[in-house]
Amino acid sequence: MIGSMQPAGQRRAVWALNAFVGVLAGMFLSAPAGAELSGVHERPALDAGIGSYAPAEHLSGNLVIAGSDTMQPLMLKLAIGFRELYPKAKIGVLGGGTEKSVMQFISGQSQIRRGDGFYNGPQASGHVSMLASSRALTKDEVADFRARFGYDPTEIQIATDAVAIYVHKGNPIQGLTLEQVDAIFGKDRRRGGEAVTTWEQAGLDGWGQRSIHLYGRDKKSGTRSFFKQEALAGGELKDDVKEEPGSASEILAIAKDPLGIGYAGIGFQ
Repeated sequence: MIGSMQPAGQRRAVWALNAFVGVLAGMFLSAPAGAELSGVHERPALDAGIGSYAPAEHLSGNLVIAGSDTMQPLMLKLAIGFRELYPKAKIGVLGGGTEKSVMQFISGQSQIRRGDGFYNGPQASGHVSMLASSRALTKDEVADFRARFGYDPTEIQIATDAVAIYVHKGNPIQGLTLEQVDAIFGKDRRRGGEAVTTWEQAGLDGWGQRSIHLYGRDKKSGTRSFFKQEALAGGELKDDVKEEPGSASEILAIAKDPLGIGYAGIGFQ
């Protein structure tokens, strides 16, 4: 039972669903190529003490989930499965990025209009009850939530994702080290080395002075925050990164640009 489906006036549920982006994965061309790993990349162990789910009776109500674009496809599948058990439950699932959604979660508000839809449509309630985040909440975010509601949010890891480096299918590069990724994307180059601005510098013989075209996510994205922390060692992105509002639009842009390179969740390959 989702705890936020309660009569009006009772305490808001504060489940925070987090898919920790755990790996800097390989180049995705026609097949995966070599990669240097960063971050958490072990498979979580399942608690043997968790029993099978027992459906509740007569469950109904409204629920709004806001969060990461990376998490949105998973949350939509979960919402569909939940409504198969509880047809009277209405669930709104919003993307838009983790950074933006954290603010909605803490403030309790969303951009959903009032109505009778579910999933990606309008909802009867505009309050964000669950956060589908691509990262853990920061200490400051937990403190802000506690200051507003008087208790801490409950964080549950439900999946482990990977961030992959993407290039055009015609690009023959077979892999990059984290130092190379930092040299390509990073303004500060905290992993050392010289700035890499052409594909020949990145290791493609015969590509001459063809410039590397950089793509990434906008500032609303938790994937962007993770990439800066793990791949760039906490450094800043170069100013010429073309930032897209969603992972799908970023991948489509790279697919049209033979000189393009970008980062996104591995599920978009």
